[in-house]
Amino acid sequence: MKKNVLTIILMLGTLWVSAQSQFRAAWFSTVANIDWPSREAIGHTDLQKQEMIDLLNQMEALHLNTVIFQIRPTADALYPSKLEPWSHWLTGKQGQNNDIPYDPLAMMVEEAHKRHMDVHVWVNPYRVTLPSQKRSDLSPDHLINRHPEMFWEYAGQWYFEPGLDETRKWLCDVVADIVTRYDIQGVHIDDYFYPYPKTGLAIPDAACFKAHPRGYTNIEDWRRNNVNMAMRELHETIHSIKPNVQFGIAPFGIWRNIQNDPRGSQTNGLQNYDALYADVLLWMQEGWIDYVVPQLYWEIGKTVADHEILAHWWAEASLQTHCPLYIGMSVGRLKDPKLAPKDRPIQPDAADPWQNGNEICRQLDLHQTIPGIQGEVFFSLRALLRNPRGICDSLKTKYFQQWVPAPLPASGKIELAPLQKGDLIALVTPSAFSDEEQVSKMEKGLHKWGYRTIRSEHVIGSVRTIQDRYEDMMAALRNPEVKAIYCVRGGYAASDVMDLIPLDTLRRYPKWMIGYSDITIFLNAWQAAGMPSIHASMSAVFENLPAQCKEQTRRVLAGERPNYLFESHPQNHLGHAEGILLGGNMSTFTATLMSAYDCTRTDEPIILMLEDVGETGNNLHRCLTILDHFGLLHRVKGLMFGEYTDFRMTPDDLSGLSHGGRFRDAEDIIARTLQAKGIDIPWALNLPFGHGEENYPFVLGEKIQLDVTPTGVTIHY
Repeated sequence: MKKNVLTIILMLGTLWVSAQSQFRAAWFSTVANIDWPSREAIGHTDLQKQEMIDLLNQMEALHLNTVIFQIRPTADALYPSKLEPWSHWLTGKQGQNNDIPYDPLAMMVEEAHKRHMDVHVWVNPYRVTLPSQKRSDLSPDHLINRHPEMFWEYAGQWYFEPGLDETRKWLCDVVADIVTRYDIQGVHIDDYFYPYPKTGLAIPDAACFKAHPRGYTNIEDWRRNNVNMAMRELHETIHSIKPNVQFGIAPFGIWRNIQNDPRGSQTNGLQNYDALYADVLLWMQEGWIDYVVPQLYWEIGKTVADHEILAHWWAEASLQTHCPLYIGMSVGRLKDPKLAPKDRPIQPDAADPWQNGNEICRQLDLHQTIPGIQGEVFFSLRALLRNPRGICDSLKTKYFQQWVPAPLPASGKIELAPLQKGDLIALVTPSAFSDEEQVSKMEKGLHKWGYRTIRSEHVIGSVRTIQDRYEDMMAALRNPEVKAIYCVRGGYAASDVMDLIPLDTLRRYPKWMIGYSDITIFLNAWQAAGMPSIHASMSAVFENLPAQCKEQTRRVLAGERPNYLFESHPQNHLGHAEGILLGGNMSTFTATLMSAYDCTRTDEPIILMLEDVGETGNNLHRCLTILDHFGLLHRVKGLMFGEYTDFRMTPDDLSGLSHGGRFRDAEDIIARTLQAKGIDIPWALNLPFGHGEENYPFVLGEKIQLDVTPTGVTIHY
C-alpha cells in the first residue's frame, strides 16, 4: 500500500511541476505597423507610450508571460543605436527621431517586467526592405549606402549577402550591443533567412559563391553553411555576454518533407532546408538555439501540412535534441462574422475549420496531449486581442486561468560571477528584526573584505510589515549595482516575503543570496530558479564565529570553493557520493517540497545537507519520514547532517522503541531511522554547520564529492 501511495504522490508532483512553467507569448510586431505603433501614432511619442501600455495591460490580463518585441524589422532600430538608423515604422522616416525622443526598448523592458513578463527581442537578420520600400527611402547613414557590396536585390527587396564574413560580424555586433545594454531574457529570429523563392528568379549570389566558396562546390550547401555559421556565432555572442539570455528561432513550419528526407514529416509543402536554407534540425542537435517555435499556421487535417502531424514531428525532434519547443499559432486566421468589415462579410463555409468552432482551441487541446510541447506563441498580438471567435475568453477561462512563469533556459542553470572587490552587497532582514550593532558589524566586516554595502530601508526596526520586507528585497533585486543579497537575520516569517516574489523575478535579476536557517526558503528558491546560493552565517559571521569559519566565508564569497575534512561520527554510514548540493534548515526545506521552491525537481544526482535548531525528537523523526514519503531518501546519493542545536528529547518520546530502544540524541534518531528505512547511501552526522559554534559555508546548487570513511569526512567541490 505504501508503494502505491508514494507512486500517487510522485505522479501528482509531476503534474504539479508541469503546470508551474509554460511559454505563453505573443509576437509584438512593428513591421508595417501590424501591432505597434498604430499608423496614427507614428512619430508621436505620447501616443506610442500609451498604446504600448494598453497592449501590455491586455497581455497581462490574459496571463501571458512573454512579449516578443520586434526591434529590428528591416536592418533598422526601434531603440537608440549607433549602428543602425531609427526605424521609419516608428518615426515616419528612417534615421529621424520622434517628436519627443525616448527609448522604446527600455520602456518595453521596464513595463513588461512590472507585469512579470519576459522580453525577447525580435531581430530579422538579412532583410533590409519590404516590397513597399525603395532603396532611396533608406537613411543616408544606412550601411547599404556605405558598403553596397554587402547587399543584393531580389524580387524588389534588398537583403544582406549571407555569404560574407562581414555580414555575420555586423549581425553579431548589433545583437551584442542589444544584449549588453538591455535587461532582456531572449533574442528571437523568425522565418526570414534567405528570401522565399520566386518561380524563375535566381538569388544573385553566384559572384559571392565564386569568390568565397570555403571549400563548397554546391551553392545550396554553401548557402546553408552561411546561415549555420550565423546561428552558431549569434549563440556564442549572446552567451558570452549573458549566459542566461536565450536564443530562439521561429522557423517556417516544415523542416523537410519525408519524400525528400526519411527524417522529414509526412507533409508536402515548402521546406526550410531546401527553400530558405535554414537547417533548423541541425541547430537543435548542435545546441546552437535555446528554443524553437515552428510556425504551424495550418489547421488540423490540412492535406499538405497537417497541424497535428507537424506538432508530433517537432515534439519528437525536441525530445531527441533536448531543445525546448513552443508552437507558433496564427490567431489571425480565425474568421469571426462579428469582426468582419461590412463591405467584406464572411461567406459561410461548413468545410472551413477557421470559421466553425475555434480551430485555435482545438490545437491548444491537441498540444496538451503531446509530450514535449511547453507553450505557444500567438501571431499577431492585435489579432489575438480582437478576440476572434472568443479566443481570449477561452484562454482566460480554460487554458491560462492563472499566471505562471516562462520556462527556465534549457540548461536550467544561471551562472553567477564570483564577487569582486568593490562589488555592492545589499543587507536585508526579511523576517526577524536586527539592531544597529548587528548591521554595523556586518558592514565593517564586509568593508574590510573589500566590498561596498547598502542597507535596505527597513533593515533595522521591530515594526515592519510584510510589504516593508518585500519592498526591501525587491529593491535589492532590482538594483543593477547589487551583486549579492546578504541576510542579517533569519526568522520564521521569511516565507511570507518569498511568497510575494515570483521565481521569474529572481531569474530576471540574477545575484547571490547568502544566509541560512529560515533563509533556506530563499536559498531553495534560488536553486529552483536555476541559480546557486550560499549557506553561511549571517550577522554572527562578524560577531562570534571562529576565525577559520570566518575565513572560509570570505573565500567562498570571493569565488573559492572549499575542501573540508571533518571528524567522523561513530554512526556514520561509509561510502562515496557525487551530486549537486541542496538543502539547509530541515524544517524549512521539508516545507518546500512540491511547492514553487522545491529545488529537488532535477534529473541531476543530489547530495542533501540538513540542520535544525530547537526541534524535538518527534519533529526530527517526522521530517525524516516526510522526506521518505516524497522518495527523496531513496533518490539522493548522499546525506550530510549538521548540528541539531538546542535539541529536545521529550519525556514521552518513545518513538525509538520500534527501532530498538529509546533514542539517545538527534544523531541516534537520524542513523537508526535511516537504517530502518533501508537507506544504503553514505551519510555523515554532526558536521560543523548550522546553529552551533561553528558554521562552515557551503555553496548550494553546485556539484560536490562526499567521502565518508572511518577516519573522517571529506567534502570537495
